[in-house]
This record gives sequence, C-alpha cells and structure tokens, in this order.
Amino acid sequence: MTNITALCDSIIAEAENVKKLSERVEGMLENGDGKNAELLDDVRIDAVNALSKLCIGLSEAFYETADNGKEGVDEDPDIK
Repeated sequence: MTNITALCDSIIAEAENVKKLSERVEGMLENGDGKNAELLDDVRIDAVNALSKLCIGLSEAFYETADNGKEGVDEDPDIK
C-alpha cells in the first residue's frame, strides 16, 4: 500500500467519524442536551483538525512523489 493510499483511507475513516459525531451532536441538541452536545462538539472539532492535517499530508505526499518522478499530480493550468 502506498503512502498516498494509506492517507486516503485515513481521510475516509476520519471523515466518517466527523459525520457520525455531527449526527450525534445534532441529535443531542434536538433533545435539549446542550451540555453533553457541547462536550461532544469539542471532540468533533478535534476530529476535524485531524482530518485537516491528513488532507495537508496528502497534498504534501502528492508533491513529494511528483518531485521524485513517481506518481503525482499534473500542474493545473487554472491555478495561478
């Protein structure tokens, strides 16, 4: 398994975690359990931060492999 594949799998898993946490927070808020929702929302924010770091790691891996002449990304002519 390549580093890029592993990162993608981790991103998918963390995104699913954020989705589940979001659903639980919303359910708690609907049921008037704001205190526990607030605590769980802190966990959700940590999960979003972890997801963000994984996405940055994926971007770095793409550029690293492109610099090494392996798999990579082509330059997008629309990005300036």
